Amino acid sequence: MPDKLTLRPFHSDDDYPRLADILTASQNADNLPATVSAADLAKNLRATPRFDLFRDLIIAEVDGQAVGFGRVRWWDEDSRRTYGLTGYILPGWRRKGIGWALLAWLETCAQAVAGEHPTTAPNFWHINATQYQIGLHALMRRAGYGIKESWALMVRPSLDDIPDTPLPEGLELRPALPEHFPAIWHAMEEAYVPEGGPPPTGEMPDDFKNDPNFQPELWQVAWEVSAGKVAGSVMTYINHAENKQLGIRRGYTEGISTTPAWQRRGVAKALIARSLKAQRAVGMTESAMVCNGEKLNNYKLYVSCGFQEVKRDTVYEKLMPD
Repeated sequence: MPDKLTLRPFHSDDDYPRLADILTASQNADNLPATVSAADLAKNLRATPRFDLFRDLIIAEVDGQAVGFGRVRWWDEDSRRTYGLTGYILPGWRRKGIGWALLAWLETCAQAVAGEHPTTAPNFWHINATQYQIGLHALMRRAGYGIKESWALMVRPSLDDIPDTPLPEGLELRPALPEHFPAIWHAMEEAYVPEGGPPPTGEMPDDFKNDPNFQPELWQVAWEVSAGKVAGSVMTYINHAENKQLGIRRGYTEGISTTPAWQRRGVAKALIARSLKAQRAVGMTESAMVCNGEKLNNYKLYVSCGFQEVKRDTVYEKLMPD
């Protein structure tokens, strides 16, 4: 570890340009092409829920030069609370013990935040590592973290040759209108109950509705005509900021769900085809999605729809002591 390594909190807006440079260099070193501006980083951090910029972010400096930073944010999941720890270090300063120092600070910070927001559910530290972050994988193993799950980024490199896949008889496609949001969300929640999801409420979170990627005009929603209920949906969106940054025209085929009564009947495949056509209609040339690496049936379905795995992330976690 560098002798003159110090850790300090965020001071002012003057920190944003250096943090943006660190984030850009770090992500590019990890095969995540990006150019992050100070303005974009400031906007993102200020909009992050359950995150205090002056408490939950730490900057690593060597001889007064910022060489890395990390942050903590938390969210609730079913029967647990998760504290996400994220860190970035300049490529030239890696493997010098700075990652250990950041991790120790982030874990301690998360414990302090947990003390301010007590819960009866267990608290977990949570860290995401891409397949290219070899050093981070090693750090996780040495720090006693275990693997929770993996996620595959899958891309359909062309929106040509999209098949005409019909919906099953008895279903029809309808636009996603605001008055239908509760029914659409309820059906999505219902789809995940067999996997351990919470009971459906139909209450779409405000964070979701306020996200710039909330684009219901692109959603594909199948309704069961006789019952007047949603049978499945694909919550298509376009990340315009990412496209501008990377110089691509990519849409996202995400939020794919089918209610239990309609699963394994071709609903998802038909809605995915319509989602791809909707993306093509607004000028996109490729599509992407993130797939849970442990759900092999879903993975095979997406491959059959033309998607190819390009990157896999591993989620590590560790139970936070009381």
